[in-house]
Amino acid sequence: MYADFHLDKAEAHRVAQMELGWPLLRGCPSMFAKEAVRYLDSLSSAQQAELIREFGAFDRDILAKPPATLDEERVRLMQGYPAFAAYREIVQGPPRASDPANLPIKVRQGMGHDVSPVRPAKLRKLIAKRLTEAFGATERKVDTGMTQYRSDEFVINFMWASSGSQMMKQFDYSHQVRRPEGGMTRPLSYGGVMRVAGRWDGISESSVEQDVEHLVRVIDACRQLV
Repeated sequence: MYADFHLDKAEAHRVAQMELGWPLLRGCPSMFAKEAVRYLDSLSSAQQAELIREFGAFDRDILAKPPATLDEERVRLMQGYPAFAAYREIVQGPPRASDPANLPIKVRQGMGHDVSPVRPAKLRKLIAKRLTEAFGATERKVDTGMTQYRSDEFVINFMWASSGSQMMKQFDYSHQVRRPEGGMTRPLSYGGVMRVAGRWDGISESSVEQDVEHLVRVIDACRQLV
């Protein structure tokens, strides 16, 4: 995360989300988010609080003395922030799911589960509608696999799974938010607050409206954390 989000705001947000049971992360239809929540739920309140403390401390450490290499960053993490290191191994390691219910919906469908992934055209149409209504965003199709939405405050890029693709994802997203002092952030997503990939892969025909509403909520949360 480092300089993407305002450090104090991000720390306060994590504390508030912990006290509420991680509702924003829990609501993301994503294998990565679900596995992060599963791990967080396995921790005691004291362990969660220590993890949150290490999140912020590590960000401040890296900002104060940027590592020269990724290896240096990894060593500093392992030596000084064990709770964060253990968590990051879970959420940034190879994609995996400890519970079949956490697997991408396309995978579950292929395994014979009674699930119906949302039709891509329906998903894109609903996202466009809600981003326009909520933020006044305008749509720009970059190519067949990418759509961009722009408002006065942000630029959001959606990278879609191609038609007929066997890819697990339904979309990846990232957005740049205008800073109060001027300029734009680097590309980020709400998952970045908790070091989780901005990939959604669990949206069904029956859940799509609820999931797109949640997308609006997490985008709004990002705007408030810059």
